[in-house]
Amino acid sequence: CTVCASNLAIGFIKRPKGNTVASISLDDLSFEDVGDRGRMARGVYIGGNSAPSRAPCAFTVVAASYGNKDTNYPLLALTVRTTKDEHSVTKTVDVKVNQLSITLLPQSMEDASSFI
Repeated sequence: CTVCASNLAIGFIKRPKGNTVASISLDDLSFEDVGDRGRMARGVYIGGNSAPSRAPCAFTVVAASYGNKDTNYPLLALTVRTTKDEHSVTKTVDVKVNQLSITLLPQSMEDASSFI
């Protein structure tokens, strides 16, 4: 499994009336998970189990950002706002994802045949 991220920004603002805004954003992300068989073999090696308890995953997952890197929009932004008034507290969560591709790639025929 490989995860790469860049330009991580974390912010927190607390206003006098008790209202708060917390935010996290990042500009670039890539994630590759190409080794389910390898993880299972490692589990057997480290755990000493003779056989895995499940079949390996039939897909590889690849997630990557794409598009123009010169935009002012982050790839991923998470914002949590807390607003207080006399009678209640309101929390709002915003999640924005821009220019992200998630791809499921099938395993080789040899690996796929192990499911049958």
